[in-house]
Amino acid sequence: MVKRRSLSLKTARTLQIVTLAMLVTCVAQMVYWLWDEAQFTERTLLAQLEHLQEEVLGADALLARGASPEEVLALFPSLGVTDGKAHVEPEKVEVLVDGRRRRLIRYGSEGTFLVLVLVGGIAILSHTLRQPAELMRRQENFIAAVSHEFKTPLASIRLAAETIQLREMDRQSQQRISDRIVQDTARLEAMVANILDAGRAAEGRLELHPESYELGTLVQPSVQKAACRAHLTGVEVEAELDSELAVWCDRAAIVTVLENLLGNALKSATAAGGGHVRVTGKKDGDQARIDVADDGLGFEPELAERLFEKFYRPGDELRRKSAGSGLGLYIVKTIVELSGGRVSATSGGEGRGATLSLWLPLASGGAA
Repeated sequence: MVKRRSLSLKTARTLQIVTLAMLVTCVAQMVYWLWDEAQFTERTLLAQLEHLQEEVLGADALLARGASPEEVLALFPSLGVTDGKAHVEPEKVEVLVDGRRRRLIRYGSEGTFLVLVLVGGIAILSHTLRQPAELMRRQENFIAAVSHEFKTPLASIRLAAETIQLREMDRQSQQRISDRIVQDTARLEAMVANILDAGRAAEGRLELHPESYELGTLVQPSVQKAACRAHLTGVEVEAELDSELAVWCDRAAIVTVLENLLGNALKSATAAGGGHVRVTGKKDGDQARIDVADDGLGFEPELAERLFEKFYRPGDELRRKSAGSGLGLYIVKTIVELSGGRVSATSGGEGRGATLSLWLPLASGGAA
């Protein structure tokens, strides 16, 4: 896998270098072409002016031999005769200079347009070449994250099972080990559910059956469930919900959304040594707004939109402070948007916590 990845990345880098070399070559060729055209038109103009001066000398010679001005002008229409002397008409010189200028402008505009087309095309090609490498990096991070997410609870379940096999335990110890097995199993189930939901979302097979639900009864069970988990890590979960508000949504889908948001908040707060997760729900215009805020790891503000991309997780998997697969927020955004709502993420920066918000349509009338 590593060898295949290195070969693919090497190919992508080689293609990027080739496209950059093509761009530099094309630009250099265009600059040379314009410079050569400028030199050519200048030489042509000088040659035409020299030819006119030769015509002036010839016309003066004819006039000196007694030719009439009319005869001279018939032979040299580009000249004029004043006081028995031939000269180049200024309008003729202006026509030649203007012709050179217009030729240079035409070639310059055509050359500039061609360079812009080349730059745009190569930029698109370069972006297209970078996408497979970025996707491969995300997939590898996803595989590493999923491997870790499965390995840790499986090892814990195995240890608990071996403990039960090897020794007799009192009722309290059995309960503690049973609770651990249940929690680890729930963690595995959540991971499998996220992977399946992500697959259905990618294929457009997520079906929602919305109904009217009171906001408090919809959100409170997920909050209580998260509070039980958070108690083991010392994180406090609190909620402030408008119980008089009714939303229009698919209950099972929004529960999945809430559990993903609360799970992310708990992991972030625990990893950063934080102690609070706060859930608020209230009316916001013609929608209901739910905020899940934590005092955990946070993120750089410019990454807010990318957090909802499939497989995306900031940083490197080997130095990750919190677990995850990069699918949770992708599923959150997909479900909420299918429900007629929207999502956002805000943070003051790394170490300053984060707030993830979602908006859901109100049920008819908005009151529970």
